[in-house]
Amino acid sequence: MKVKAGMVLGAAMVLGGCMGSAPQTADEMLAAVNGGAMFSEQTTQKVARSYSAVVASVRKGADKCMNRNVQQSFTSSPGPGFAPVRQTMNFYYTTDVRSRGKFTEVAMHKRIGNGGNNILGMKQEGIAYVADIHPVSGGAELKFYGGKFGYGPINKAVAQWAEGGAIRCPDLP
Repeated sequence: MKVKAGMVLGAAMVLGGCMGSAPQTADEMLAAVNGGAMFSEQTTQKVARSYSAVVASVRKGADKCMNRNVQQSFTSSPGPGFAPVRQTMNFYYTTDVRSRGKFTEVAMHKRIGNGGNNILGMKQEGIAYVADIHPVSGGAELKFYGGKFGYGPINKAVAQWAEGGAIRCPDLP
């Protein structure tokens, strides 16, 4: 009995640590990533193009590729003897590119379903990705803030846009 009680208490503590809300602003996202939030990372890349050209290219790419709806379906089985269950989820992405004084910020908001559903106490919407563009000597510097998993294609696409490359839309996580 003590083992079961310990397992329940341990599970409650683990879930309690995961129940924080998703960042609701870009500043909250940066604070979370810079504060060492689990499964997050910040990377930096320099681009040898003018700051204004980089911002214009990234704005064009974000407008085309980072404001969309994605539908994902998956099938799972609740256990032996039960019929598989197919579930479809809708993910809505909106991205804002705005000047913040000495730099430009790209902030992608992600909403799951209607956003009002709370799962394990977590609100199902918030800022999922931020990229800052800073002017530096010889060009611009990109700072990417997001998750360690699934955000590499977005970073790669934004960097390609910043370098003046073709606007190819990445898969969104």
